[in-house]
Amino acid sequence: QPPRLTKGISKAELDYIRDGGGLVDGDAPVKKEARQPLTAKDWKLVFHRKLIGVYLGQFAVASTLWFFLTWFPNYLTQEKGITALKAGFMTTVPFLAAFVGVLLSGWVADLLVRKGFSLG
Repeated sequence: QPPRLTKGISKAELDYIRDGGGLVDGDAPVKKEARQPLTAKDWKLVFHRKLIGVYLGQFAVASTLWFFLTWFPNYLTQEKGITALKAGFMTTVPFLAAFVGVLLSGWVADLLVRKGFSLG
């Protein structure tokens, strides 16, 4: 039951919950403010050069993940005739390589910064 209907709760306690972001009325509809339309300045930020790089990088990571989680195991078992157990092991290899690659790339980035290369 929502806090507002709980016996023995004081107004001060309800105000404290509400001020902290809690919902004292449970599932009661919340009054929403109208959304502000995006301005030209907002759109300029969305298409900032560095953010486009982030978008492309995220697309590449998500596509690669999807490939190795879904298509690759099926390909190994159905087309190459590898048992499911071996295919499962072979599917982990790219993820282990990615793990090592992420750690190594962080180490290289730190090394380059220490040698004076710019972050920008």
